[in-house]
Amino acid sequence: MASITKRGNSWRVRVGYLTQDGTRDFETATFKKKKDAVAWASDLEGLLQTGYVPHSKDYTLADYYDEWYSTYKEPVIRNGTKRNYVSTGKLIRKYFGAMPIADVTRMEYQKFLNTIGETRAKQTCHAISITIRAVVKSALADGAINRDFTVNTVASGRPSKPASEKYLELHDANKLTAKVIEILNSPEPDFRAMSILIAIKTGARLAEVSGLTWKDVDFHERTININKTFTRDLSAPFGPTKNRQSTRIIDVDNQLIEQLKKYRPRQQLMFWQALRQNELNLICSSPTYSASWGNSIEDYLRSILKDAEITKKITYHGLRHTHASFLLGRGVSIPYVSQRLGHKNPNVTMRVYAHLLQADQHVEAAKAVNALAQLG
Repeated sequence: MASITKRGNSWRVRVGYLTQDGTRDFETATFKKKKDAVAWASDLEGLLQTGYVPHSKDYTLADYYDEWYSTYKEPVIRNGTKRNYVSTGKLIRKYFGAMPIADVTRMEYQKFLNTIGETRAKQTCHAISITIRAVVKSALADGAINRDFTVNTVASGRPSKPASEKYLELHDANKLTAKVIEILNSPEPDFRAMSILIAIKTGARLAEVSGLTWKDVDFHERTININKTFTRDLSAPFGPTKNRQSTRIIDVDNQLIEQLKKYRPRQQLMFWQALRQNELNLICSSPTYSASWGNSIEDYLRSILKDAEITKKITYHGLRHTHASFLLGRGVSIPYVSQRLGHKNPNVTMRVYAHLLQADQHVEAAKAVNALAQLG
């Protein structure tokens, strides 16, 4: 039977139950409104009648997070997103260790946010805090805790790079393109160089480029069909694109088509010499199936930038920004660029590349004024 008492301006509810070892224990919570206290007690008593036993006091935050992730997230999210959740779980376990979830305070949680913010971008820390807020909401619903320790906490973090630092200007983009073509024209072309060239020419995401097969290239129409992603799991190597709009056909220039034509027989020769077959028919792959992915391609890109004497340091995703910035800077319409990038809608493109659109505003203003001057 629940006990509900008024304490000052709030209502305290207490529900007794038998633990798994037969001893009596209690779950308590405090609410501003009595009706909320009554509803919480009613829900918990209903759960207790089904055999549910609240988590023991030594149930750790890390253990609860892992159970929450495996139950609610892992079965339904993409592999790329799974890595983010797993990484967050490791951070929680490293910081909180064996601390019971019921013992985590707002102050301790804020210290955790401050700690991860010392070495991570603010955007990353904000995403981690959103995930943990969802976990806490679930823990409250389960009766694992009776207070929200994330209330009024703030995610910190280092400032993100300025938008202009995330992509290459035309001069550097030309130098990088020339460098990767030089590598591709060598007797033993590197598939990572092809991956970089495709990213520059299409603006495709890393998982999309890594998942391209030779069937996706139409040499006659000069198009590339983005219809899947590479998962890094060779038992199920291909996954869906990020969203419905990300499945798309991209027109490409003759330079990329010609490089692909020259690269294909050389890749086949490499597989033949290694006594292997390109069973997945991947474009960006070697005989060991080291598809262009993760730290390997990022390290390779850094070395290519250095060899090309490009001082600006960008990531592989920066090639996508370079592609989009180049097109938008030359007046290609936002709807077309959005479709080409596989954005969910043009609003996403406008938000991501607002810095370029603002820079062109004075040009567009001059066009508008000149046009209006012709009236009357």
